[in-house]
Amino acid sequence: MKTAKFIRKSVLLLFTVLLALTLAATSLPFAVNAAVDDVIESGNLFYIVTSEGSGSEPGTASAMFNEGFDSDTVTNIKVLGTVDNGGKSYNVTRIVENAFAGCSALETLDLSECSELAAIGMSAFFGCESLNSIIIPCNFNKNLFSGTGVAPDGDNFTIEYAVAGGEGMKNQSQLNETPTGTFTYAHALVKVDGNYHKCSRCQLTEAHDWQMNDKNYAEHICKGCSTKGNHTWTADTENSSQHKCTVCSGTEQHYGGTPDCEGIGKCIACGTKYQAGQSGGEHQWNNSAPVAIGTTTAEYACSACTTTKEESIGIGENEAEFEGYRIRMILQDPYKFLPEGVRL
Repeated sequence: MKTAKFIRKSVLLLFTVLLALTLAATSLPFAVNAAVDDVIESGNLFYIVTSEGSGSEPGTASAMFNEGFDSDTVTNIKVLGTVDNGGKSYNVTRIVENAFAGCSALETLDLSECSELAAIGMSAFFGCESLNSIIIPCNFNKNLFSGTGVAPDGDNFTIEYAVAGGEGMKNQSQLNETPTGTFTYAHALVKVDGNYHKCSRCQLTEAHDWQMNDKNYAEHICKGCSTKGNHTWTADTENSSQHKCTVCSGTEQHYGGTPDCEGIGKCIACGTKYQAGQSGGEHQWNNSAPVAIGTTTAEYACSACTTTKEESIGIGENEAEFEGYRIRMILQDPYKFLPEGVRL
């Protein structure tokens, strides 16, 4: 039998009542100028203002599930690190009691932005039987999960929940359910130089993880710290029609370069010669205009390839045009081949 859903406790009911009173008093879906106890709605969560900041200092807020969403169908929840309202910012420092209790379909909880989170209320995750992934900042204090329904064990965790009938709290492994989920650590990576980045919260230093920039194919971008760099193109040995970046291994088709008479162009990105056109470009004709008498043939040879063409001129013509070249006939007999007095 599937695990019984955890029944939300009175604290959750109290927050729901306070929320209803707040919204009724303001007649707005969320507060415009948030003050203590006001509610800011974002995504599938409510954020309750717990303190106002002074001057440019941000205030604080607590997070809880938005009861307007069906807790049986929500699979992903992301808790923001900071919420804004009316030009004022509030750091999220707490997740309230029973905040996500009974969210039986919840699979992924994203706390990656919650670097200021200082408390998680009791029973916040009881009944989250599908939860298998929690993303946390790399310096996160896992002791905050104590009594919340998430029991950390190194890089893994066990989901706990209350069992009806007075048996008390048990974990999923005791009931032959899926025993553990996994923590994923979110680092605050900043660029060190062109080859490395480091985490501003811990001692991690690692090489950039380059990939093609989907927003600008002319460059690559580090998946970790968003540092950008220009491609270094070289011919792709596996595909002659494209080149490959030696840094990120991104590929693209050759382009540019005026094709020669055989359709071969020189890529302006990597300098590789490639088949730029099926029909080829213009032949570079070298012509030898005939110096002859009577019917003659002019031969044209391309200086870029082996192609040759011929053009004939009849006796009745004194000039002709071929591929932009003009051929002129010699109508006299400068070499005295004909008998004296014979003219063409």
